[in-house]
Amino acid sequence: MLRDDDIELVKSQVNMRMLAEHFGIRVYRNGLALCPFHNDRNPSMKVHSGYLEHDGYYCWACGAGGTIFNFVMDYCNLDFEAAVKYIAGAFGVRITGEQELSQEEKVKIFHQKRRRELEVELRTLSIQALSLLSKKIRLYERLQHCVEPFGELFCWISNQLPLLQGQWEELFEELYSKKGVGRIG
Repeated sequence: MLRDDDIELVKSQVNMRMLAEHFGIRVYRNGLALCPFHNDRNPSMKVHSGYLEHDGYYCWACGAGGTIFNFVMDYCNLDFEAAVKYIAGAFGVRITGEQELSQEEKVKIFHQKRRRELEVELRTLSIQALSLLSKKIRLYERLQHCVEPFGELFCWISNQLPLLQGQWEELFEELYSKKGVGRIG
């Protein structure tokens, strides 16, 4: 059982910005970050990096918010006690009278964190691929107007455009469907 002193000690040693960056979430100077709890393309999560009362996060888009403990509980799917222990272990805060996390708990947390990181990376790469496909389609459309009508290059471009547009639509559907890579958590 955790003591209140231990919880306050962890809160006094670790702020929300430190925790977000620990999980690989980039926090901009204005305190905004991409929310890891929904498909966020523009920073909508405010990270408050004060200690104690003014520490935490809130996402205007999905409504996720809370303390550093709530963040770890939601992000790693842990209960409160395990979240406190995880934060203490990750930032070297000594909790009195408590044992460290078991090896099994550490492995579980590591795998959950790694899975989340990979999901975020996959989402980022998919968004980049979508952007590149969009640029390629626009380039082909402009090029189509600059070449000799019904010439070899014109016909090749005319055949490529529907394929590229189909790839774009597939990737868009996958990225923004409820089951796709765009949804995390």
